[in-house]
Amino acid sequence: MRSRPVVGTVAGSDSGGGAGLQADLKTFTSLGTFGVTVVTSITAQNTEGVREVYPLPPSLVQSQLEAVIADFDIRFVKTGVLPSEEVVEVLRNKVIERSLGLVLDPVLVAKSGQRLVGDQVISAIRKLASYSLILTPNITELELLSGRKVNDLPSMEEAALSLSSSLGTNVLAKGGERSEGKDILIIDGRLSHLSSPRVETKDTHGSGDVLSAAITSYLAKGNKLPEAVREAKEFVTSSIVNSLRIGKGRGPVDPFASVERLAHREMVREELEELVLRLEEMKELIIALLRTEDKANIGSITPYQEVATLAGGIVRYMNWIKVDGPIVFGVENLVSSALRRTGAKVGLSISLSERLLRNSERYGLRMRENGPCDILMEGDKVVILAQNGRELLEKLEVLAK
Repeated sequence: MRSRPVVGTVAGSDSGGGAGLQADLKTFTSLGTFGVTVVTSITAQNTEGVREVYPLPPSLVQSQLEAVIADFDIRFVKTGVLPSEEVVEVLRNKVIERSLGLVLDPVLVAKSGQRLVGDQVISAIRKLASYSLILTPNITELELLSGRKVNDLPSMEEAALSLSSSLGTNVLAKGGERSEGKDILIIDGRLSHLSSPRVETKDTHGSGDVLSAAITSYLAKGNKLPEAVREAKEFVTSSIVNSLRIGKGRGPVDPFASVERLAHREMVREELEELVLRLEEMKELIIALLRTEDKANIGSITPYQEVATLAGGIVRYMNWIKVDGPIVFGVENLVSSALRRTGAKVGLSISLSERLLRNSERYGLRMRENGPCDILMEGDKVVILAQNGRELLEKLEVLAK
């Protein structure tokens, strides 16, 4: 019988789907955990902003918590927006009662800078933080919780250390321009920096939710806290790199990107393996176009612009061909460059020949040095381009005549 680790989110609903419990559930699923929800508030919002918020009664939040905990083996939960002091108290009591591992994402301030909760809620969240595994504030939330102004990296380190010490919990303070793009991680009193390449995008809606949800998932899968945080940081960075340009405002990050990227790599690898087998069966096509002891290569590209090619290529010896090496990703060659430049999905690099020139002209195949074409010229080499394996074989049959 199959199972998955069960994790919980105690958070608000984002009708736009990019943040809140919707982002949490997408992250949980992408990382192989099963998510249950405790809804704290319902919002009317989209990528442009929040239009209306309806906090749910604390009694209903408590009822949801009791329902999921009574049925599922939940060991780790995370938070989103906790709209009232009473809701925070409901969660604190349940964390203590059940010894739940809590990833506390203190949603206190909107991206616009607007305060979402009052001082009483902030005070209650500070009490709750003492029972958490880790607290994940952004810079503004760090200032509110620590009472210290953050102007640069050293002042951010001081605020994070002070907060960790005063509340007796671990802290991941999410940085920005004021911290030179670095996050501050404090675990068991030890400070370290986390950093990632800067991503030029405004589409970062939900990134904080995805980060804390990823930490929760990795903990539920057995990772220790330092490893869980670092894995989650890589995961959210991938989600930001592959964020979605949807909606009229700030688009959401894409927590499904990591899973989809791997799936596409496997699909492309399998399709390319089948195509190589077909070429071996139809070796006369390669023999007709490839000079003796010359080398060709073949490749296919994923929607994430990753190219699979043969490690060695295809070599002709007299009247037979040899496929050299396994199919690999990450090799930069003529095929990978051509596929990224042209938008084609499959390509075969080969030497330019009189036969190829004659047949491309005879059968109307476009040969150019750049832009969309059937055959891309690169010095004394060409790349025959296609949208799929069948189309590539059809072009090879024409060119080999």
